Amino acid sequence: MKVYLRLGKRPHPLYFELIKNPPEGIEYVTPTPAHYSKKPSFFHRLKLLVWEHYTNFVPPATFVDTKACPLIHSTNNILVLNKQPWVIDVESVGGLFSFKYAKMNSRFYRNRIAEMLSSPHCKRILPWTSTSAKSIKAVFPQREITEKLEVVYPAQKAVKQIARKKSEKTRLLFVGRRFYEKGGLELLKAFEMLEKKYDVELTMITQFPEELHEKFGHRNLRVFPSNFPQNKLRGFYEKADLLVFPTYVDTFGAVVLDAMNASLPVVSTKVFSVPEIVEDEKTGFLVDPLINPYDENGLFKLGKWKSWNEFLNEMMRIDKSEFVKKLAKKIAFLIEDAPKRRSMGLAGWKRIESGRFSISERNRKLKKIYEEALS
Repeated sequence: MKVYLRLGKRPHPLYFELIKNPPEGIEYVTPTPAHYSKKPSFFHRLKLLVWEHYTNFVPPATFVDTKACPLIHSTNNILVLNKQPWVIDVESVGGLFSFKYAKMNSRFYRNRIAEMLSSPHCKRILPWTSTSAKSIKAVFPQREITEKLEVVYPAQKAVKQIARKKSEKTRLLFVGRRFYEKGGLELLKAFEMLEKKYDVELTMITQFPEELHEKFGHRNLRVFPSNFPQNKLRGFYEKADLLVFPTYVDTFGAVVLDAMNASLPVVSTKVFSVPEIVEDEKTGFLVDPLINPYDENGLFKLGKWKSWNEFLNEMMRIDKSEFVKKLAKKIAFLIEDAPKRRSMGLAGWKRIESGRFSISERNRKLKKIYEEALS
């Protein structure tokens, strides 16, 4: 069966796993995409500006040249205008609004999305997680939409476990392009506390703010730019002892899957879908953030903040000293207990190898979805 995979020019890296490891009997057809780590061309940046303006007025939807494939699988929350069978991946309901959360209050915008999702051509809506599904149901409770929801967790091909070299230092890793939103500053402050008691090293792969170099730039901190290709990032995970990802904003957090695939325990936050990936006290530890943009239904708190930037401004202002202490305490536990690090890392790896984030589980679901879409 040929399925047209609508990726866009710079798809999420998790979709490369789908191309490389398709369900049995499925052939994906798609133009060759550029890896997200490569610098976008002038024309791509121009196209993004046009798209940004376009989605101020209408939902993110497009016609697809299917290359004569009978079924379309659209990614990155992009709705399809073709009058033929299609399914759509949705990271969160905000993606259907191009993450312009104020548009959720627009009756026209909301009704137009509902019209496309309830269309007979839309065969399945594939939220990445149960939290994603809950967010969609909260905005679109119509039965003709909710009955199409089926959670399909993103997956990775499990890599062979490695024997980590013993080190006197405990090696912490942080990966996240948006430094402040991912909790990079709070991790640095926790690291300062930990250094006073432990022999510890921190590697950060991020857009490190220039203003912090003088205060935090020393021999136990290594900083690298955030545009590494995925295959080169693997080496950083293999040399680390644990991933620290104290995000305030993520609806998923693909770097957590990378860490689990490298048998690393993860210290992260109870934000959106992260608790579905990191099982607290089993594959890592979770800390309550002092500020959370999402409510219990996974919706951006429009009643509290009028825009994403307004939330970010408050996030930068508030005192997070208590959060830093809690973060440092969880990291310290894993610094002191190497066997616990190994057992948590193994538990995470098993979720990639044969659990909800495995290629076999994802492909089993997708093949059934594709066959039913064309039946």
